[in-house]
Amino acid sequence: MTTHVPDSKQSGHRQSSLPRTESIDVIARQKEQERQKRLEAIDLIFGMWKNRTDIPQDGLAFQEELRAEW
Repeated sequence: MTTHVPDSKQSGHRQSSLPRTESIDVIARQKEQERQKRLEAIDLIFGMWKNRTDIPQDGLAFQEELRAEW
């Protein structure tokens, strides 16, 4: 009886040319870059309702006003 060992290309696994620790470092850097992009997007929209005059400045008062309509 012969045991079949799948080729890495057939099994969907990619063989990396980088050592494992370098691969982990690359992934960590990519994750940090993605995190920074998300933080930049948050910074762009932060406070966008700050100077609106059609809603109360107090968020709790606004919430209570909306819920009073129910």
